[in-house]
Amino acid sequence: MKLLRHPISLPCLVDVLMLALLAATVFSLLQPQHVPSSLSTGLPWLMLTAIAVLTVTRIYLASQLRAITHILAQAEAAQHTAEEAVKTKARFLATMSHEIRTPMNGVIGMTRLLMNTPMSKKQSEFVESIHLSGEHLLTVINDVLDFSKIEAGKLDLKREPFDLRACIEDIISLLHAKALEKNLELAYTVGPSIPLFIEGDQVRLRQILTNLVGNAIKFTDRGEITIFVLPRRHKGDEYELEFQINDTGPGIPANRLESIFEQFSRADDKLVRQREGTGLGLAISRHLIEMMHGNIWVQSTVGVGSRFHFTIRTRKAKGQLKPCLQNNIPAITGKRILIVENNPASCQSLHDACKGWGALADVVHTSADAISRMAIGKSYDVVLVETNLPGDTPLTLARYIRSRYSKQELPLILIAPPNDRHPKIVVRELYNQYLTKPVTRSRLFDSLMTALGDTSLVMPKPAKSSLKLGEWLPLRILLAEDNPINQMVATAILEEMAYTTTVVENGVQALEALRTQPYDVIFMDMQMPEMDGLEATRRIRAEFPAEHQPVIIAMTANALEGDKQECLDAGMNDYISKPVLPEAVEATLQRWCLPKEKQQEEPDHATAIH
Repeated sequence: MKLLRHPISLPCLVDVLMLALLAATVFSLLQPQHVPSSLSTGLPWLMLTAIAVLTVTRIYLASQLRAITHILAQAEAAQHTAEEAVKTKARFLATMSHEIRTPMNGVIGMTRLLMNTPMSKKQSEFVESIHLSGEHLLTVINDVLDFSKIEAGKLDLKREPFDLRACIEDIISLLHAKALEKNLELAYTVGPSIPLFIEGDQVRLRQILTNLVGNAIKFTDRGEITIFVLPRRHKGDEYELEFQINDTGPGIPANRLESIFEQFSRADDKLVRQREGTGLGLAISRHLIEMMHGNIWVQSTVGVGSRFHFTIRTRKAKGQLKPCLQNNIPAITGKRILIVENNPASCQSLHDACKGWGALADVVHTSADAISRMAIGKSYDVVLVETNLPGDTPLTLARYIRSRYSKQELPLILIAPPNDRHPKIVVRELYNQYLTKPVTRSRLFDSLMTALGDTSLVMPKPAKSSLKLGEWLPLRILLAEDNPINQMVATAILEEMAYTTTVVENGVQALEALRTQPYDVIFMDMQMPEMDGLEATRRIRAEFPAEHQPVIIAMTANALEGDKQECLDAGMNDYISKPVLPEAVEATLQRWCLPKEKQQEEPDHATAIH
């Protein structure tokens, strides 16, 4: 049977049989006395016929073998061609990514710097349009690169613990400004039975949610966008979660519901032309969700809105519990809290948080309902009031409560958007605290604890300082960058932070500069003439003693999968991809040059009103 597995063995087998038959024929003809008389006449002819048949078979098998060999050679050549095509595509993407990101860093960086200079209103509008167009082009580039990674099978998912609710809050905080421009409400709720920490790829989950929520904001002109996270099923520590993103936008026609998840597909070309888009975002999200062993689908009614669903499989994980994540906080346990909120998702989120801390929470949707409850004798320890209430203003409720209780007897917390137009003086007279949206658990926790008179678990807020980073964290900074425009962008960003920067154009000059005087930080481009950033970093790590080793941060247009790891493997401390954002530069400097105990806490968005 082993012979059948090798095509070349079949002709050999036929050759053996032919030789055996030929030998037997010759034997029968030369020595007929050894052959029975009944067979002596017909046997030679029978053998010769068999030999002829085997000869034809041998010729046929040889031709088949040549055909199979030709097919295998073609397949091998095709495989080699395909492998070369993949390598060529990867090299092309890497080159194009670098070549596009380098000028994009100049466009976005320079326009951002220009926006901070005195200009007329019309000039400001022109510059802002350039800046937004640059950011949109960068989104297109990132989408194309992500899709190419998925197609090539080069995109891998991480499995690490993260706080699901904090992940969603980060997305809402990121997109809140865009929603606020259109006066849209953003809210979320996570089922109370879902673990605080889950295992998975937080970055990719954030990418999926940012894409879906961003699309909802893009296509919704009024109303609200809500995120619901529900448990579908779980066994032990294994969970299947369902995410729902609801909007009140124009809806999607029924005949386009399936095709919108295909690459370069758009639900409504006219709407997309008005709002821009690559047609890749949903396709990328679908691939990522499938990699998380989930599915995505959509329900929509034209003129009413859309609801995108997707599922992922994950497992419960352990993490460091902050006070705002703990259950049954003594200062809150048993306290009666009235929540006056009209948005269902916000209601659920506030209610679940308060209940988790041990409070007895009631929810009403209008000022009139709240007043009715209190009029019949219901008493509360804290009242949370949202500004966007139907048919009435939160000032009416606050005036009613203040006519019966002082600020000390019944604290009131106003939840309002950053651009709230209620008179500040009146708000100060009636409310104890002013909590701006989006409301995170940590800030809600701090507000409640402060209102209840217990600040033992409240995170201390850093003292506000008008000093720039370079004025209280002096650093000697070297920039290794060969592109003149990118030199200007980087030095301008650092100048805004009160740093003076030495600039060199390649790795050779960086080594010479470091031999002349020590530097605390080097921002290193990867691709430079004479000596690139990777080789320069290896030389620095090998040549200089530990006490003279600078922090080396890649500042590069190389943004493909593996580029960051290549920088770290060469000995760099961190990595910033172009276009470079000032926030990224400042955060990286603080991460590597500040003692951990002095690193900045979360910005304060809750204001006590005295």
